[in-house]
Amino acid sequence: MTSIYGVFALMFVGTVGYALVTKTRAAWILVLSEAIIGFGYFAYSVLLPKL
Repeated sequence: MTSIYGVFALMFVGTVGYALVTKTRAAWILVLSEAIIGFGYFAYSVLLPKL
């Protein structure tokens, strides 16, 4: 079974591929927002419990 990190990684790679093909500012903003959300989830679920 794929973990939530695998799902985030697949979505991120797909979005980066889409942004590279379309070359629009909106697509790159979507990539940036996914990166922020993914890092936030990682920080919340992995780093925060260790504090």
